Amino acid sequence: MIARPPRLLLAAGGVSALVACAPLIYLVLRAVEAGPEAIADVLLRPRTAELALRSLALSLSVALACVVIGVPTAWLLARAALPARGLWVTLAALPLALPSYVAAFAWVSTFSGFSGFWAAWIVLTAVFVLTQACTPALRASGHGSVVTVGSTYGMVGPDWRIYEGTTMGNAAGYAASKGGVIQLTRWLATTLAPDIRVNCLSPGGVFRDHPDSFREAYEARTPMGRMATEEDYVGATVFLASDLSAYVTGQNLAVDGGWTAW
Repeated sequence: MIARPPRLLLAAGGVSALVACAPLIYLVLRAVEAGPEAIADVLLRPRTAELALRSLALSLSVALACVVIGVPTAWLLARAALPARGLWVTLAALPLALPSYVAAFAWVSTFSGFSGFWAAWIVLTAVFVLTQACTPALRASGHGSVVTVGSTYGMVGPDWRIYEGTTMGNAAGYAASKGGVIQLTRWLATTLAPDIRVNCLSPGGVFRDHPDSFREAYEARTPMGRMATEEDYVGATVFLASDLSAYVTGQNLAVDGGWTAW
C-alpha cells in the first residue's frame, strides 16, 4: 500500500512551484514587450553567462545536498513513531524547496532591469514568506536576527544624469519594492520583538562591468569616490546578524559610500 503524501507537503510543494515559476512568467511577458533586439542585448552581456553558470552550479549543488540529506531523513522518519508525524515529514522535506528558490533567483539575477508589479510582488513576498517560515526557529534560538536587503533607491530617487549616454535605466518597480522592504523591516521589527530583531541593509551600487561613463558619473557623485565591492558589506552584515547589535532593531543601515548623505 502506497502512503499518501501529507497535505502540508503538497501545499509547500505547490507554493514553491508557483514561486519558482513567477520569475519565468515575468520574463516571458517582458521578453514579448522588449522585442528580440533587447533580448539579444541582455544575453550578450559579459556577466550574463557568468551569472547563469553560477546559478546553475548553485542549483545543482543545492539539489544534490537536498537528496543526500533528505533521503536518509525520510528513511528515519518513515520508521520512527513520532507524534504529529505528518508535521515532521513536512518540515524535513522543506529543504527540498530550496532549488526552486535558487532557480527563481537565477532568473531574476541574470536578467536585470525588471520593473513594475512583478518585481515588487517577488521581492516583498519573498521577504515576508521566508521570515514567517523561519520565525519559530529564530525564536527558539534566543538570538533571532533577520537582515533584509534594501537599496539606496528605496531611500532616495534616482539621479538621471548618471545614466546619460547609456542604455541603462532605473526601474520604478525596483525602487518601490526596495522602499517596501525597508518599511516591511520596520513592521516585522515591532511585530516580532522582543524575541527577534529585524534590520535592513541598504547597499549602494556594486561595480558590475558598468559602462565607463556610468561608473565615472557614479563615482563623481559618491563621497567615497568609488563604486562598492562585495567585501564592503561583510562588516555591516555581521554586525546586524550577530549579538553585536543586540539592542538594534527596525533600522535601515545604508552602506553606500555616502551616496545618500548629500
